[in-house]
Amino acid sequence: MKDPAFLFYYQDWLVGTYFLNRREKGAYMDLLCYQADKGTLTLQTIKEILNGDFECWNKLQEKFIEEDGIFYNKRLRIEKEKRAKHITNQSENAKKRWNKDECHGNATAMPLEDENENINKDINKNINKNEKKKKFIPPTEEEVINYFEEKGYRKDIAKKAFLYYSEMEWHDSRDKPIKSWKGKMVAVWFKDENKAIIKGKVNLREINNDRKNHLS
Repeated sequence: MKDPAFLFYYQDWLVGTYFLNRREKGAYMDLLCYQADKGTLTLQTIKEILNGDFECWNKLQEKFIEEDGIFYNKRLRIEKEKRAKHITNQSENAKKRWNKDECHGNATAMPLEDENENINKDINKNINKNEKKKKFIPPTEEEVINYFEEKGYRKDIAKKAFLYYSEMEWHDSRDKPIKSWKGKMVAVWFKDENKAIIKGKVNLREINNDRKNHLS
């Protein structure tokens, strides 16, 4: 039976679609729903879904990865795989319990579980447990902006950096988890062309320490 659902993180959606208008957001959701159902998209499928609106697709294309003419959203694929794995584990555990009860003569009927109703709760519990074990705490947009401005860099670049890593779930371009968000900002985004015109001096020693934390 095909899984009819996937987890939807509304805060990530709001951040990731901040620069899209309502028409583009609706088109983006249509494409995600099609991928959730079919697995991938082709350019022809995209054209049909968007009614040939390639202006809209030009804006949304950065949300998808292309491999040999096939397009997919990485975040959605990861969520679907996590959910499928969880469903499989639930099914296997139910069978083990059933076989154990049957061997002891306690089986009456195979337990009926509405997995689609309870699965999100179970997944979120596992996610929350994993998050508690992690030391890294993602910053807020305000924290990133304040850090950029404090070090003499532009506010619009700070917003761009925050949006990028939020969509990547705070992984870098090589899909490695970020250990120090300040160090990552220094290493990647603190460039001469991103500097703001400010008065006063910038503490270069603090910036170098943040860079070392990122590399350690």
